[in-house]
Amino acid sequence: MSEKTFVDGMIVKRGDNAPDFVLANLSIKRGELIAFLDQQPGDWVNVVLKRAKSGKCYAELNTWKPADKMADVARGSEPPRGGHWEERKQPAPVAAELDDGSDIPF
Repeated sequence: MSEKTFVDGMIVKRGDNAPDFVLANLSIKRGELIAFLDQQPGDWVNVVLKRAKSGKCYAELNTWKPADKMADVARGSEPPRGGHWEERKQPAPVAAELDDGSDIPF
């Protein structure tokens, strides 16, 4: 398991008396959050709101990266299932291809 990276400048609070439609309150310390965001690579920074065993909520940097599927293919392993690797079904015939005088069953 990788080490947690907490989001600097963001505090997550869940009020016990809050209605169900209120998920959490976020308090943002502008300077700290901007400095944290400037340290992260790329255009997007993904954050996961979690609850600790103690019940306290917190914001954690989501560092998950997809596996490099092209590297697996280059090494000769079986391509991943689904997505653009999956064998595509033939498209359904269009009406012009069915116009042989037979009745359509629907």
